[in-house]
Amino acid sequence: MKDPGFLTLMHGRGVLTFGHVEVRAAEGDVLAQVPSEESWVWIGEDSVLGSLLVEGATHLRAVFITTPAGVQAVRDALEEKVFPVLAGEPTAVLAPAALSVFQDDPDALDLLTRISTLPPAEAFRAFLSVWHFRAQETRDVRRLGDDLWSAQEIFIREIAEHPHVYALKARKLGQSTIACAFDGFVLRFRDENARVHLFSRREKAALELLEAVKFGLARLPDWLCLPVARATARELELDAGHHDRRLAVTYPTTEDTAVEATATHTHIDEWADMPRPERILASLEPTFSAPGCTSLLVTTGKGPANPSAHYWRRCLAGEGLHHPVFIPATARPDRDAAWLRQKRRTMPDAFSTEYALSWEEALAGPGGHLFTVKEVEDAMTDAHPLVQSALPGRKYVIAWDIGSRQDHSVGIALDVSEEIYDVACYHRLQGDYPQIQRAIEDLHTAFARSSFTVIENNSMGAAVADNLTIPAHQLRRFTTSSASKERIIEALRLRLQHQMLKFQPSLTQLATELRDYQLPDTNCVQDSVMAPDPAAPW
Repeated sequence: MKDPGFLTLMHGRGVLTFGHVEVRAAEGDVLAQVPSEESWVWIGEDSVLGSLLVEGATHLRAVFITTPAGVQAVRDALEEKVFPVLAGEPTAVLAPAALSVFQDDPDALDLLTRISTLPPAEAFRAFLSVWHFRAQETRDVRRLGDDLWSAQEIFIREIAEHPHVYALKARKLGQSTIACAFDGFVLRFRDENARVHLFSRREKAALELLEAVKFGLARLPDWLCLPVARATARELELDAGHHDRRLAVTYPTTEDTAVEATATHTHIDEWADMPRPERILASLEPTFSAPGCTSLLVTTGKGPANPSAHYWRRCLAGEGLHHPVFIPATARPDRDAAWLRQKRRTMPDAFSTEYALSWEEALAGPGGHLFTVKEVEDAMTDAHPLVQSALPGRKYVIAWDIGSRQDHSVGIALDVSEEIYDVACYHRLQGDYPQIQRAIEDLHTAFARSSFTVIENNSMGAAVADNLTIPAHQLRRFTTSSASKERIIEALRLRLQHQMLKFQPSLTQLATELRDYQLPDTNCVQDSVMAPDPAAPW
């Protein structure tokens, strides 16, 4: 099998074999323009097509040939004793010992091929099949890919499809575990000269992020591990070759945090808990918004007034860099209706934030609520049934909160016949102003015998009120100011405290908005809260 012409081409001694093609040469006697510190292996059609082994090489570069024509071209080149021409094929850097593993273990070859060639989500899932982590709840070491929860599956898909993701999370859905695994995937496989930045509120938490990445990388199969060039408490550097250094750096954050180096991937954990999160994001964004870079914001909510809530709404409107992702607390196999009921009983005031079922609940934050959970639950006890029109002998006030075209408008018919007020009818809709006008007139007609309608005279409300056909003596207009809103909210709070307002449990939107209402309320969803308020003075 020896060919003096090919050996001359190699400028040294070598041996060419077929099947697993193998060429051996001295480190200094390799083909021109072939990195002398690397051996090479060409992989295609689930097998090793050929390899070039360099004595003293520190790394093995695997080249994945993904088309039949490419496979044939590599075979032809090797048969002609010519180094195959590369044309942008996927590659991976390995330890030299990996080649012997491929010869003995076809599953290893299949795993590497899937990690290196599949679409991003599938490649990451393949990587998770060998990624280990320590479970927070039980502290045992597990392989992450063995039993992914539905929340984690959703999160994997989102971060694979979108370069920048804002994950607003409920507690203990495994999203932080996935985020750290993705940091490791970027560092080990996705990016040449990767630079991964990890940020958290406090130094201890920031160091724990890096430790999770180190833990997973150290437990990869030996043939997948890269040499560690440097490891400190705050940095990890992997050696992927002479011109390929891969670095993970962790940072605690202050409001003056500034980083000059551009990151190929940035992971910001518990962003809402950082001091002045909007300032931190503005200072860091130039480091991860370059083409090809990615970022993850992962956080629980800290209240509707927190800048993280404002940025979430901007992202929902398509005005932010990040794609918004919320996954409900029930996206985990051990959480069913009974679990929800038990959690709601044991932690009533924190439940809606810690185990949020909607992004509105997640943004509500822990505490600072104007109305307590008990007050809202009491309001849903012994309430009169909802009705579609006025009952004989009852008196009603109909109040409307008019939203913009993007927001909801809410109308509530309040039974004020007795000292305890009851929500008799509830409408929430989104549409153009003619639709809202018709809904206001229809609700008024249904209760017209013994009611009047109250509508805000500000901005959109004034425009709608001017076109209503409701008789003037049955239409009340009011103007909202800071002082009047404060009085109205206080009147509503007192009614709830003294159990003087009742509504049916089926009005879940009203219940949620009351539970989540906070001051300041700039970022609260409050359509349903504001609708009954104007009735208080009447």
